[in-house]
Amino acid sequence: MSDFFLVAGGTGGHVFPALALMRALQKRSRSVRMITDSRAQKYCAGMTCDILAAKAVLGRGIVQKFFALLALGLGYFQAHLLLWRHRPKAVIGFGGYAALPMLLAAQHQGRRTIVHEQNAVMGRVNRLLARKAELVALSFADTQKCPSGVRRLHVGNPASGAVTLPVDRSSTGKDFRLLVLGGSLGAKVFDTVIVEAMRLLPEETRARIVLVQQTVEVDPNVLQQAYQELSVRAECLKFITEAARKMPEMSMIITRAGGGITAEVSNAALPALYVPLPIAADQHQYYNARYYADAGGAEVLPQAGLSAEVLAEKIQFYVHNPDRLVAMSCAMQECAMPNALETLTNYVDEKL
Repeated sequence: MSDFFLVAGGTGGHVFPALALMRALQKRSRSVRMITDSRAQKYCAGMTCDILAAKAVLGRGIVQKFFALLALGLGYFQAHLLLWRHRPKAVIGFGGYAALPMLLAAQHQGRRTIVHEQNAVMGRVNRLLARKAELVALSFADTQKCPSGVRRLHVGNPASGAVTLPVDRSSTGKDFRLLVLGGSLGAKVFDTVIVEAMRLLPEETRARIVLVQQTVEVDPNVLQQAYQELSVRAECLKFITEAARKMPEMSMIITRAGGGITAEVSNAALPALYVPLPIAADQHQYYNARYYADAGGAEVLPQAGLSAEVLAEKIQFYVHNPDRLVAMSCAMQECAMPNALETLTNYVDEKL
């Protein structure tokens, strides 16, 4: 018998908060099973993880939809077997298509369920399941498309970690430390536009920049050589482990606007230039970014209008306006929810 099932779709934005809750519950001697789809195996290395059949249905052709529905049907059958075998006290879902068959089966068996939403616009799977869930845990207080009448709790994103004190961003003449991340799905546009923006900057501005950049398709060594030719101090990596630990050292970040990364950035009180993923469902990344921009901690740069010229102008401004960075940092810290994991863990552990 397991105390809890945690189920999430296979992308980092869904899986990371589930894994954070799993570790927190295990520290309290709770028995937890992680359930996801095949895409998440790279995140679950070294742990027991049940894989459900699940595929996205929307945005596909007729044949693909047919096979996706078959996969979800198989996943629903697999979910019933797992529930009968392990008899969990409750099932907590973090969105994504893998969550659909498991939470649907759990609700049909009369088991207690919770859904957690990471974004400012509730995902389709969570919208479908929310009405029969005991609780809808939200990362954003005013989450759009959340069904009316459901019991809500604003907890934040449990994968985001705690607030760490930011470096002093008020002094002129200091290095401008810029972090560039693509998110779990990457952002190959950054591989080209960042270096071209650096090329357009005055030499005295480039001399003050220290860059840490995640690359997607370009060889990190090739990209680093390009920066070296521009006299930009840069570290280029295919993947940046524990990126959140680097954030307090940074002056600013350029990144996508998934729910996980925006929460981490806010908790680090780090000013941001957000480039929302244009194909994100319901434009949720745009609304994630808009939340922090409206609070004064970020700017939103739509990818359609992103050019080297636009980016160079933004970087030039922030390098030479540290007071603006201080104001943005304070705004980000006002938005932070450092106790998200503790809040959600306490509810699951004590109320279920």
